[in-house]
Amino acid sequence: MEGLAVALATLLGFAVRVPLLDVVPPSFSYAEAVRSLATADILAGHHAVMAEHIRGGTTLLMYVNVLAYSALGDRVVVQRLLVAFLSVLAIPLGYALCRRMFCDLGRARAGTIGVLAALGLATSYWFLHFSRVGVETGLVPTVVMLSLVLFWQGVRNGRAVTFVLCGLGVGAGIY
Repeated sequence: MEGLAVALATLLGFAVRVPLLDVVPPSFSYAEAVRSLATADILAGHHAVMAEHIRGGTTLLMYVNVLAYSALGDRVVVQRLLVAFLSVLAIPLGYALCRRMFCDLGRARAGTIGVLAALGLATSYWFLHFSRVGVETGLVPTVVMLSLVLFWQGVRNGRAVTFVLCGLGVGAGIY
């Protein structure tokens, strides 16, 4: 039953993030435009660790944009769709995090808390707003949730590889 609730929360999150991405928000923001220019530079063969268009900003999103642009074209909606899709991943990750954090309360309570967290992420105004704009801000909850899930998993199983993956997640979040 929990799995169904999380799946429905994830579908809800997707359903409120994806429709009308080409018109809402109504214009292509400066932040989206400079990231699109940096992506175009990468596509033209000018690879960089930091993007000069963003005054030394990081380029991880732009490199991921390259994959999306190559598959779907270099339109505003593709950049926004990529961020919306990746941000939706935070919803099941939020559930998984709560299940791990609150497992000492029992499986049923931890699952209930996880489902409530997933619903909160699916409907949060702040998260919804920033996940519809094609910039890194919409990816913060996804990266944080992934890192915390890996951290709690590492605490539970004590395996070094889990902590290394957690560190890679934190590093990706910074970049």
